[in-house]
Amino acid sequence: RRDGWDLKPGVEILAGRWQDVLPQLVAQAAEAKTPPFDAVFFDTFAEGVDELRRFHTLLPSLLQRRGVYSYFNGIAAHDVFLHKVYAEAIRLDLLSNGFTKVAFVPVSFPVPEPQVWEGTSLRHWWLSDNYQMPACYM
Repeated sequence: RRDGWDLKPGVEILAGRWQDVLPQLVAQAAEAKTPPFDAVFFDTFAEGVDELRRFHTLLPSLLQRRGVYSYFNGIAAHDVFLHKVYAEAIRLDLLSNGFTKVAFVPVSFPVPEPQVWEGTSLRHWWLSDNYQMPACYM
């Protein structure tokens, strides 16, 4: 809202915990007989795999046909092997929930100097300078 996103056409900001807000949206979508969104982004920071999987079960009711979904892919961001294992498990989970395509698009970014993380409670990304952005399609 600070940057005026709430004033842009076609943008709807839903305040609250997803666990509280999304069941209401699913009920409204069922009543209207059409999913309300053509795209969804989920910031999964501080969410675990179980919460992410619960969120994914709601997406088919919320995303229009050919809708696009992405999320912050930070699970096991400290371990390359585990990160890839989780990414594949989540990919299979999304496909079983009705997505037609799930890909991880490499996005390069400059690696910050270690002092950038000084004074923070947690480093947000430990792996290389290559982030695997999820691109998921209904």
